[in-house]
Amino acid sequence: MPAKRASQKGTHPMAGKILIVDAIAVNRIVLKAKLASAFYAISQASTAVEALTLAKADTPDLILLRANLPDMEAESLVRQLHAAPGLKCIPIVVLLSETHRESRLPILQTGASDVLHPPISEQFLLARLRSLIRQKHARTDIAIQSSTAAALGFAERQDRFVHSGHLGLTGKTKGNRGSLIHLKSDLSHVCPHQITISASDTKNGIWGDHDAPDVILNVISPKNGDNGLQHLAELHAAPESRHSRIIILLNAQDPAVAATAFDMGAHDVIQGPVHISEICLRLTTQLQEKQNYDQMRDCLKTGLQAAVIDPLTGLYNRRYALPFLERQIEHARLSRESFAIMAADLDHFKHVNDTHGHDAGDLVLQHVAHGLRSGLGGMGMLARTGGEEFLIVLPGSTPSDARETAAQLCGVIGHNPVRLPDGSEVHVTISIGVVFADQTCANPQILLQQADKALFDAKAKGRNRVTVSTRSAA
Repeated sequence: MPAKRASQKGTHPMAGKILIVDAIAVNRIVLKAKLASAFYAISQASTAVEALTLAKADTPDLILLRANLPDMEAESLVRQLHAAPGLKCIPIVVLLSETHRESRLPILQTGASDVLHPPISEQFLLARLRSLIRQKHARTDIAIQSSTAAALGFAERQDRFVHSGHLGLTGKTKGNRGSLIHLKSDLSHVCPHQITISASDTKNGIWGDHDAPDVILNVISPKNGDNGLQHLAELHAAPESRHSRIIILLNAQDPAVAATAFDMGAHDVIQGPVHISEICLRLTTQLQEKQNYDQMRDCLKTGLQAAVIDPLTGLYNRRYALPFLERQIEHARLSRESFAIMAADLDHFKHVNDTHGHDAGDLVLQHVAHGLRSGLGGMGMLARTGGEEFLIVLPGSTPSDARETAAQLCGVIGHNPVRLPDGSEVHVTISIGVVFADQTCANPQILLQQADKALFDAKAKGRNRVTVSTRSAA
């Protein structure tokens, strides 16, 4: 039986890599025993210099360091660790003796994720480490995704400056509004941010007419732990606050509630009593995290959009259009709903480029894209699939509707000349081939070939016209 247990432990996936930094060997051994039993891979250093060497050689998921190292102050070591390549976002937890509590705020100001001092509950310590490593992995995942877009030039780099944000104060304790008002007053003297108290009695939600806060401080009293944790779950689940950073403020030391809050997804927990300056600092730290996450999400969104949007015209590109057509075919099969496909092509576009230049050609393409978008009035999917080629998919369209819409598009383009910067005008027309599809159509390539054939017929018959595929029921 003992051999079996050892085998199971040996095959358990590691929870992460933690570097313990402590000058006292006994302290390192005790911490290692606690963390190894929680399946962390442990490395150890007895000096700041050794810690820097080990961290650079094998990047840990978290660094747990004792403040009273013989060769360097904790503040200096935190700065040097975060300045090292690849270590900027590594969470660092500093263990501080009770007699040096006055160093707590300066250490946090250097960028440490947390400062803990005895007595430290093992349940709380493990929950805190789990939370920090989980947040570190989440940050790394979204950074990897967004960095691809940034590398391609689709987004700006992260701004290290903390912009003014919106902080929300809330709490489920009955009659706590007075204490929240007092807390808001204290914070307003040290925090340069908008501060809102929750208004759960309004019909517009707990924040009334305000947008959801960037950071929410959820105050929990010792007698109201369960309600406070339930409120934490509600804040995480609410659509308007699911992207907010949430800090739990406990009015008294309660390691069990704090540990549960971390495991329920709280981004930070402050156990009172604590100075108002530290509350402000931790709110600002979470605000910066929120702004960084928002910027990375925007970067990712921009990158995804850039992958499927034609930069010249703002229309979808071929990469988006073909999967859309496949989904439309599947939808038609399931719903038995018909749809139309249009292949459109500018007439004599080469002559425009040769006569007026490629800059004028770009203006013509933008003008035509705008005309097609306006003519469709938001219906269907419009994409630029080639140089002067466009694809239109109209879900739910009948043959007569498709023919009429195509004719209107020809009229929109033909009757609206393009004005060039030199004041001259370019008159362009467009030819359109239409194919009508229903639930029996399964192959997108065949439909596109039929639409292209109809377009070729429109060109052969004189251009500036619509031809419907003979496959169509029209």
